Order: sequence, then structure tokens, then C-alpha cells
Amino acid sequence: MSSTPIHSPAFVPLRERCKVSLSVDTNCERRRILKRDEPPTHSFPDVPIDEESPLEETSTMPGLYSSTLPNGQDRCLGAIIPGVFVSFHEPNHTSAQVIRANRCFTHVICISYSKHPCRIVETTTWFKDDSYVRALHLTLPLSSSKRSNRRLQLQDNQLLVARDFLSLALPFSSRSAPHDWAQNTSRVLITTPLGAPIDALCVIAVYLSFSSEQDVYDVLSLLEDIEELPREWKGVVCEDDAEIAQDVADEPH
Repeated sequence: MSSTPIHSPAFVPLRERCKVSLSVDTNCERRRILKRDEPPTHSFPDVPIDEESPLEETSTMPGLYSSTLPNGQDRCLGAIIPGVFVSFHEPNHTSAQVIRANRCFTHVICISYSKHPCRIVETTTWFKDDSYVRALHLTLPLSSSKRSNRRLQLQDNQLLVARDFLSLALPFSSRSAPHDWAQNTSRVLITTPLGAPIDALCVIAVYLSFSSEQDVYDVLSLLEDIEELPREWKGVVCEDDAEIAQDVADEPH
């Protein structure tokens, strides 16, 4: 008795089956990225550092949130894309204090100094009015708070976790399947100690490079073109740190 061989159906990529085509193009010229030994274009005042208090973790029950944004003039609050903001906080504030001060956001990436560097902690803080904040806490070594240190201090695994945290917090959007950002219910804040903009910028650059499939240099150039973004966030990422960010952005999900 002869048998007829069974052939597996030809593989068709998901994008072809769904008739979806993704592409990104930009007319933006590449801006200058600082060389490793160049000083940053801006300086920041020294602020005393206190030891970090333990994180305050509470119930993970979801709830409502306020869409009102706090006054950001004193901390250089700036919008990157709709629903995503950056700001500074006082270096001596604990993570719990930062979260309570930013409860109008649904998601917060809080970068802070700690005697226990390289930590990655996720929490959901639940408030009495049924609002909540989901937070990713990333710690930097206390030694990096020195005024002379202007390099990326977050580790690769911290940048990778932050990238995936943002990917889950924000809606998917592409040219062929655009998202109506006016209907976006997420309000995301990346907040970093005063004087440490590079770590927050690299978190954003990694996520935007990963999600848009543009390289980190182009992303940083686009950030330079945002007129409303305070100047403290511009011209501070050196070429070496941009390359580190690119390596993390290229990691598969």
C-alpha cells in the first residue's frame, strides 16, 4: 500500500496575511551627537543626596486616574510624544515620594540614586480615591550623582526592561494602522534626578527606536527638533551612550 506524502502549506508571513505594510521615513537631518570627552551643553546645581527609603508597595487593584498634569516649569516637564513626558525630581526624594507627587500619570519610570544600584522593581500604588500608578523603579549608584559624571549609568538590562514596560503601557501605532492618540488613556512619565537627563533620554530613545524601527541617532535628532521640549534635555547624549542605547533597542522583544 503506497502512501501519498503530506506537504506542509507554504509559510506566509503574518504581515502578508493581514495585508499590513509597515514603514517609517523621516526628512530630519542627523544632529550632532556629543563625543565622549565633550562637556555637556548645560550644567546643573549640586543637590545633597540622602539614603533611599524602602519602596512603598500597595495593592495592585486598578482604578481611575486624573488627566490633569502638574505644573512642570520648576522641573523641566516636557512632552516627547502624545502621552509621554519627561521631568526632573530632587535627587534626595525617595521613589515613593516621587510616585505620590506624580499620581496624575498612569505609568511612571522613576530613575533614582541608591546605595543598592542596578535594581529593577515594579510596583502599583493604590490611592484612596481609586486612582493608581504603575511604576518601574530603576536605581543608579550614588557615585553617579557627582557633578563631573555625565555618562549613561543605567545598565543594559535596566534599559531593556524599561523598553518593554513602555511597550506595554503605550498603544501600538504604525503608518498603516495608526492609533488615535487623542483617545489614548495612558499618561506616562519618565522622571530622573536633577542633573541626570542622559538616563531618561536613553530610556526614551531605546523605546522609540525599537517601536519605530529608526536608529537612535535619528530619534535623538527628532527630540532636538521639539521646540516645546526644555533645552535641559537637548545635546547631552554622547556618541558612546547612543551606541549603547542602539544595541538595547535592537534586542528582540
